[in-house]
Amino acid sequence: MVDEGMKKTGLHAFTEFLKSEYSEENIKFWLACQDYKKLTCQTEMTCEANRIYSEYVQTEAPSQ
Repeated sequence: MVDEGMKKTGLHAFTEFLKSEYSEENIKFWLACQDYKKLTCQTEMTCEANRIYSEYVQTEAPSQ
């Protein structure tokens, strides 16, 4: 089993690679979705869903 430190190291390395390819927004979107899955409060879920949509999905989004 991969320990948490290895996961963080790998994630950091992959993020740095994506930065070099000008694709960092892809991992940030994925991480935002992973965090969203952990939410249980409906109000927080709605707020975070709107933030993710505004940041990554809508036309002309900053990280589209």
